[in-house]
Amino acid sequence: MKTHLLIILLSIASLFAAAQQPSVPTHPVSDTRDTVPHVSTLDSVKVQATKRTFGITRLKDVDGAGIYAGKKSEVIILKDITANTATNNARQVYSKVAGLNIYENDGGAGTQLAIGGRGLDPNRVSNFNTRQNGYDISADALGYPESYYTPPAEVLERIEVVRGAASLQYGTQFGGILNFKMKSGIDSTRPQIVTRLTGGSWNFFNTSTGIGGGTGRLTYYAFYQHKSGLGWRPNSQFNVNMGYLSVTLAATSRLSVTAQYTHMDYLEHQAGGLNDVMFATDPRLSTKARDWFRVNWNLGAVLIDYAITDHLKVNSRFFGLLADRSAIGAINTVNDPGGPRNYRTDAYKNWGNESRLIYSYNTQSTHPFVLLGGLRYYDGYTDRQIGLGNAGSGGAKSDFAFDGFYNNPQQDLSSMYTGTVISNQLITENRLSKRSFVIGGIGFSYDENASMEFYGNISQNYRAINFNDMSIVNPNFRVDPNLKDEKGYSADLGIRGHVKEIFRYDLSLFTIDYADRIGTVWLTDSNAITYQYTTNISKSRNLGVESFEELHIWRLTLFTNLSFIDARYIDSKVSAYENKKVEFVPPVIFRTGINFQQKKLSVTWQYAYTAKQFGDATDATTPSNNGINGPVPSYEVMDLSANYKCSKIFLLSASINNLGNHMYYTHRADSYPGPGIIPADGRSFYLTMQVTL
Repeated sequence: MKTHLLIILLSIASLFAAAQQPSVPTHPVSDTRDTVPHVSTLDSVKVQATKRTFGITRLKDVDGAGIYAGKKSEVIILKDITANTATNNARQVYSKVAGLNIYENDGGAGTQLAIGGRGLDPNRVSNFNTRQNGYDISADALGYPESYYTPPAEVLERIEVVRGAASLQYGTQFGGILNFKMKSGIDSTRPQIVTRLTGGSWNFFNTSTGIGGGTGRLTYYAFYQHKSGLGWRPNSQFNVNMGYLSVTLAATSRLSVTAQYTHMDYLEHQAGGLNDVMFATDPRLSTKARDWFRVNWNLGAVLIDYAITDHLKVNSRFFGLLADRSAIGAINTVNDPGGPRNYRTDAYKNWGNESRLIYSYNTQSTHPFVLLGGLRYYDGYTDRQIGLGNAGSGGAKSDFAFDGFYNNPQQDLSSMYTGTVISNQLITENRLSKRSFVIGGIGFSYDENASMEFYGNISQNYRAINFNDMSIVNPNFRVDPNLKDEKGYSADLGIRGHVKEIFRYDLSLFTIDYADRIGTVWLTDSNAITYQYTTNISKSRNLGVESFEELHIWRLTLFTNLSFIDARYIDSKVSAYENKKVEFVPPVIFRTGINFQQKKLSVTWQYAYTAKQFGDATDATTPSNNGINGPVPSYEVMDLSANYKCSKIFLLSASINNLGNHMYYTHRADSYPGPGIIPADGRSFYLTMQVTL
């Protein structure tokens, strides 16, 4: 399966400020954005300020090779948060980003991030354009935009989140962009080494080491992490290895070249899903001992920054991915029936280039006019094989191979659903779909004064048919030959700012209009065969409010973020869906917390509440026996984390996740790692020692 993508980008920003507004905000906590943007370098701003950001800020109007004026953005500064970064705990890391629904799938492994904003599906961040240092990291950005790799929080400098209007610069996705900015070496310094060692519940063990520095025109940063554990439930052990290397050469005063390589591999034993009766009886129950998941991810990139003149600069990113992922197990039911297991394996080979030219012109009023143009080419290839694997022997059998009888790559037509059985055969399917279109949008921001800004934007969005939509594995599963791409638009209107150095806020209204949503319905053909039919089932409309507030008093920082979302199917082809709430969209998400900071000690307590959400498009309230269909009840969870800096060399960190030991789940899976209810972890304890040399 191949995908090709060519995007031509044109973005214009004319930036004006209020006449009496100073060029740099007076509030050092709330914003790293210059009112009059500085565009003399294409490199993203390195967050090395001595003043704390309290973990959250936002992008400048013009930042690096991107224009963000009028867009809703959040930037998480990892060095300024008190959270469990060893486990990549998304509930803590993203606690100050409003409106995110978070799936909790993999316990302490932290290998697969699953977040969705504004009512979009969180599964493997498939509705965000997911990047690392500005280039793609997902399996296939167009054909299969799921991310099986998530950079460890311990190697990150910051995380940038730009909502739906990011489609103007980074592609067409509804959710926006999620960019992980890795740590980097510092010019003209001796090597700095940071080593972290973490132990925790259920034999959790994590060790990581980073080294960075620079000499002359060369700067470098290298990182390695190993992580393992048994998991909260039986059959949940994991083993993770990750390495990263970045080298930058400042060839001249105007030209710099950076080469980067990332590797991650992991093996996870999957405990499987539960139905509602099982979960109520024992949330830690596992009926699967033969389900395994394996990933091997390799990313490479070369980044070029060149200042042609003081006003004209170019940024070019060459990137590539060689990766594979394999899953083997019994995925038809919540119980393991024995016999041959289902085996799926993908291999990904992708490469691309994204080049941008940015021109800034300073008018007589000193407020710059900025023009950004760009070109993006992407080539993706996915080799997908589906069939029966060997039966295995208990949980120790983690070999990934087709059964001897099914030694040819194929889609096994009897392994996924009950119904008509077709003899074993290799299925080859050729489809060619070409499309071209213009996508656009507009945004604005108005600074009322140095501490208040109004902003708004509207942009078109587009999501192509992906491989999962087209895969046919059984005559009981059919695809509409006229299946169409999903299209729509997203819009924001908000106000943000601060009151002196005490209070910071961001309040926004948003809507997402999502046409031609792809889904499945049950139909019966002329031969009385019942089958699942994939087609464009409906249009949906998401309306919502997001708010974030942060208050600083004495040594205390209090924050809240709250979102209300109403997402419904409208103009549906299926009457059972009309005006029903969209599945897996919590109508209320609320998070709050308090941080105490005193010289060497930092302590953070946080609370999260997620309202009840439906698990299918009919809003069924009666759970099914397979655990797939049914609502996800509301849940609440608390966390407590602390850092104590013993000296310039030693730092101790401790964390209690799920402080109240609540038993809950965040979603129902229809396949891996289920099917069925995937319980979240109970209370856990972690202790970290960090040494900086």
